[in-house]
Amino acid sequence: MIGGSITSPLELLVKRVREFTMKGDSPQKIQLPAQAPAEVEQLVEDFDQMSVRLNESYTQLRAALLDRERLNAELHALLADLDVRGQLTGIDPVHQSLYLWSKTMLPNYILTVLGDRMEMANSIEGRVPFLDHHVV
Repeated sequence: MIGGSITSPLELLVKRVREFTMKGDSPQKIQLPAQAPAEVEQLVEDFDQMSVRLNESYTQLRAALLDRERLNAELHALLADLDVRGQLTGIDPVHQSLYLWSKTMLPNYILTVLGDRMEMANSIEGRVPFLDHHVV
């Protein structure tokens, strides 16, 4: 039969694990009896540290999600204000296509394909050479 010095602290730890929530509340530390084994003391200490880290991570995650929701709402409001169809009404379809491509795809294309992302990440100023000998 296992002695009370082992089962009692373990029962308290099991109760605390079952009652653990992510609400940021930190319950009182478990008071271990003086004769509790070192392994049980280490287990209780590890759980205390883990619960603190989990609560901190949860708080940071919740703040990031709230910030993301706020940014999404701002972006949605901004996009709702844009009247792309109204701006492009009456313009030649080729010019509409060129305008939309220059506003959406071109910036990412230039940054990704032509190497600006890699150059700027390494603090290098790069120039794309002209290939047409008539331009030079």
